[in-house]
Amino acid sequence: MNNSAIQRRLEVLANKMAEEPTERVIVVDYDRTFTDSEKELFEKIWEFPPSDNNITLQELDTQIELIVKADQILLQYALFHLRKIMLSVYADPDSKIDEWYFNQHFFNFFVDLMDCLHRVRTWQDKDKEEFLRELEENGLQGKCYRFPREDHVNQLLPTKNRATEKSKLTKKESVNKDRDG
Repeated sequence: MNNSAIQRRLEVLANKMAEEPTERVIVVDYDRTFTDSEKELFEKIWEFPPSDNNITLQELDTQIELIVKADQILLQYALFHLRKIMLSVYADPDSKIDEWYFNQHFFNFFVDLMDCLHRVRTWQDKDKEEFLRELEENGLQGKCYRFPREDHVNQLLPTKNRATEKSKLTKKESVNKDRDG
């Protein structure tokens, strides 16, 4: 789907949304949305703390584990609906290929993000300060740009197209080498 088709689709959706009230509350039907085991989990969390307020560390650890599990369930539902909405906006609803590529990029985004944030958490404070200083000096604070992804795209191509794409990349690299001297 090209940019103009995406733009037209977004305009149609924006017009539909403009016709309806903009201040909406999303209501989740608790009984129909969650399974019985998920409801049990939520109810255990809602019952805490015990009425006598005597809490052991083990009870607190168990409660924290339950809260983390509940957060995972809610995030799973949120991501499911976000993926569904984004897929309907950006992809051809009848194209299994669009859906497949969308799913690859959608889920790989989160894996890449988690990997990146995990690595950032290992940085020393001086490395973090240096990185932020370089962002500011180069005018990149608050700006986004696209990372080069040719290798990732090439790996997703059907096997018969890989050689063609690889030769295009090789030609492009050789032109750049000739130009750059």
